Amino acid sequence: MDFNIEHLLRCRRLAFCRRITELKKNRLYPLASTHYCTFRGYEAINRKIIALQPDGNKGSWSIMLSLFSYVTLLWNMLSRCASIASLGWEHFGWTGDSMTIKVPGSKCDQAGIYAYAKRVYANTCKPWICPVLASALAFFCRKGSCTHVFPDADTVRNTLRHFKEVCSTFSQADCQELGCDVPNL
Repeated sequence: MDFNIEHLLRCRRLAFCRRITELKKNRLYPLASTHYCTFRGYEAINRKIIALQPDGNKGSWSIMLSLFSYVTLLWNMLSRCASIASLGWEHFGWTGDSMTIKVPGSKCDQAGIYAYAKRVYANTCKPWICPVLASALAFFCRKGSCTHVFPDADTVRNTLRHFKEVCSTFSQADCQELGCDVPNL
């Protein structure tokens, strides 16, 4: 690389690092996130998902079931979209009164060496956010003897598209009340 370009890049990097250090000292970094959803927002979104019905033109019961299971597991497992999309039924188990789900790998542990089972509990008071019910629906409504929870090859993109459709039904006032910024979710 040309010396002048290399020198310019090094200077820019140092200036950026100094700026970040200064922001950290003043407790202004990391910046507050504007992309979030509160628990009330999660509940409202899941209520809309379970109220979905096929209208003949688009949508189906399988979309609703898949979306409900996917969103519920994402929220309860605090995992990345790709991690949940790759779950297989062999990753599920029971320990006492909790369902255990072992996410086989993560962004930082792609081989799954440090993977461990996470516990999720049934929510009998609010079935629209219950991860055990969502998993049971996905299991008993699956086609054939599929070994993956979400067998579609493009689960993440398809689910995100349907999720955005559900979220677009909220008004701006609803979004502010629920603590989520729907266009940026």
